[in-house]
Amino acid sequence: PFDLCAMNYLVEKLTNDQIAAVTSTYASSVLSRIAEADAQAGTDNYEFLYAYLALERRTSTVAEALHMHRNNVNYRIGRIEETYGIDVSDPALRLDLLAAYQIRAALP
Repeated sequence: PFDLCAMNYLVEKLTNDQIAAVTSTYASSVLSRIAEADAQAGTDNYEFLYAYLALERRTSTVAEALHMHRNNVNYRIGRIEETYGIDVSDPALRLDLLAAYQIRAALP
């Protein structure tokens, strides 16, 4: 989609200092911690959180897309919030996290 192409273009134009600034945001640091924990524990919380946010926190839709039970979706998101000290009911944080996901995907 256009959003991903636009993000790729914008990231391509950033200098190294600008990339460092963009990737040092709170949202990006949360995603880094999740990705690192996933690599160590063999979990998929990084992808799970992205799906949850991208599907606008619709538990049934997330459950169907990820082939899991609704209660499991609620449990996992609760654990992610607790473990990483985030509140996905905060619309500003959700926007920041989604932007950080797109930036991370666009980085070389």
